[in-house]
Amino acid sequence: MEYRRVYLDFLKDRRENPPDDTDVTEMHHIVPRWMGGGDNHHNLIRLTPEDHYFAHLLLAHIHGGRDAWAALIMMSKCPRYELNRARKSYGLARRKWAASNKGWGATNVDLTIYEFHHIDGDLFAGTRFEFSDYSGINRDRVNYIVRDASRVTGGWSLTKMTRREFEARQSAKCSRNANSKKVPVRDWVERVYENVNSGERITARQSYMVKSGRLTSGNSSNLAKLRMGTVRGGWRVVEVIAPQPSNDNDPSKFVRAG
Repeated sequence: MEYRRVYLDFLKDRRENPPDDTDVTEMHHIVPRWMGGGDNHHNLIRLTPEDHYFAHLLLAHIHGGRDAWAALIMMSKCPRYELNRARKSYGLARRKWAASNKGWGATNVDLTIYEFHHIDGDLFAGTRFEFSDYSGINRDRVNYIVRDASRVTGGWSLTKMTRREFEARQSAKCSRNANSKKVPVRDWVERVYENVNSGERITARQSYMVKSGRLTSGNSSNLAKLRMGTVRGGWRVVEVIAPQPSNDNDPSKFVRAG
């Protein structure tokens, strides 16, 4: 089956025939976040739970890999061989959950109006549920933002800050990790890293990216393990260079500005 063609035709049909406003819906990232997809309007589409599940099933068949199947299993909570049968069950469970959690008497209703700030200057005022529908950030992650006002998720937080301030804070966090010796010193592979915001390119090893404050050790390790094009901490790997024999014990010295 040509899963990519089916996926594109499916999205086109749902754009032209969106779900009813009275139905339960979820926001779907057309290009998944684990592939670098953002929260912009053109990358989001409102789908019913069944269609959302079906979209992720198609993505799993198109791209394969750990992230694609993990997203699907998290939605279905069932073994992989049962995924095709889980679509209706997921939709039913999602509607039952929504029905039991809406209305003034629901235990988790929070009608507080929050001001959510984006690092690019956008502002949204509304409840956490309204913000989830607006931004496409799932409600669990919105709850994290509400609990920790300085937490930035998907570029949003309750604390107003610029992108430059956010990047400076991330750089300081990377430096703290480097000083605590959380540095991958045994990886001798050089990679070409590209900053998705500025376009800057650097050819370096993991240790340099961490010591220079560009990546946390966790993000650096993720980029080394995941497929090329995946974005972590604003950076992605566009090329892997075969390691060269060396007796130098300080990998951070090996860096070339791209």
